[in-house]
Formats: sequence, C-alpha cells, structure tokens
Amino acid sequence: MVYEVISDNKCLDLNAALDGMIQRGEDGRFWCSYCNKTFSGKKECKRHAEIHLNLTHSCIVCQKEFKTRNALAIHYTRYHPDEVVSPWTMK
Repeated sequence: MVYEVISDNKCLDLNAALDGMIQRGEDGRFWCSYCNKTFSGKKECKRHAEIHLNLTHSCIVCQKEFKTRNALAIHYTRYHPDEVVSPWTMK
C-alpha cells in the first residue's frame, strides 16, 4: 500500500512562521532570530528554525516522531520508500 502525505494550509502557516523567525544580514547570510545561529542559505536557516517551534511530525506508517519536516522526509526515503510519497522530497 502506498500512502501519500497530504499537504494543506498548515504547511503554509508553518512556512510563514518560519519565515518570520529568520533574518537576512547585511553580509547576505541568514540568521535564526531565536538562537542567532547563522547560515549561508535561507533554506538551511529555515530548516534549522523549525526545531525551535517544538512541533513534531509523525511518520504515517510507523508513528515515529521527528522535530523537522526534513528529518521526516529522510526517514520516509530510508525506511518507507515504497510506502510513502513525501511532499518534501525532491524528485
């Protein structure tokens, strides 16, 4: 059986919250306004900032929980590649 993760407005709200947590410095680098950690790219900074939201993302197959969508997408790719189509996995 193949499960498909449905993305909905909650993803858009989460992305908006994450965008509000990151800032771009004069040097072009991005930084997390929660912990001041810096990153060269917005994508990496946004991925990092998600850990500060204290949310969990559960696997729809085994119910294991992850702090970031990226960690969940990696889990799907490694452990459930034939069962789950992740909306966050690049194809």
